[in-house]
Amino acid sequence: MILKTSVLFLVFAAVINCHRAGESRKRLPYNSTVVNCVRFKRASNQHECVLTPEEMEGPYFVAEELVRSDITEGHPGMPLTLNISITDASNCMPIGNAKVFVWHTDYLGYYSGFTEYDPNKPAPDVDKANTTDDTRFMRGMQITDHNGYVAFETVFPGWYYGRTIHIHIETYVGGNVAHVTQVYFDEKLTETIVSQAPYNKRNFPRKKNSEDHIFVDENGKDLVLDVMRTETGLLQTTINLGVDPSKISN
Repeated sequence: MILKTSVLFLVFAAVINCHRAGESRKRLPYNSTVVNCVRFKRASNQHECVLTPEEMEGPYFVAEELVRSDITEGHPGMPLTLNISITDASNCMPIGNAKVFVWHTDYLGYYSGFTEYDPNKPAPDVDKANTTDDTRFMRGMQITDHNGYVAFETVFPGWYYGRTIHIHIETYVGGNVAHVTQVYFDEKLTETIVSQAPYNKRNFPRKKNSEDHIFVDENGKDLVLDVMRTETGLLQTTINLGVDPSKISN
């Protein structure tokens, strides 16, 4: 699969310890250059591998390996292709066999597995949220190929109380969590999409990026996706995630 490379490169920092079950995690500085990939003659990855922000996982992660590319389960919304590549920030080489989890809300602001939680009310505390049902729409995991690539077919997300529109991405290398983040959308694009069906049926007020405390406090401006339209008018984006495997605990 050939992916366009003239889109936003988001490079992800690794962390020292897996954070499941309340284990502590160490965050690396995101604004430091690890390596310039040009000197490795990686033409398809010519960018400076800068560690970009981590952001909180939030209360709605489901630790199930639902291996699939289409995560919509037939739910409506503007189709969005999310292409992701994982590279080693130390040498710009692709990382195969990495697990990439993606999850986000449907157009009404519901997270699958937690549909008893009203999206018009504050989210539960991270340590108190429990799955309420067996739904799994807008969730999936894929394992990168030898070129470090995965691709998800989804739709433009909805929104819920207190948050701007976003997608969660969690990456594992060698069985350990390498990075947890959230990615965002340009406000002009969002305004266009939410004015259309089915999003315009949602009468709950939406937070903009600048009004979202996580976006503001955790460097969300560096995690805004560069979204393109295909010839058929659908949305697609390609993200290059640079991981530092040497910082991952075994």
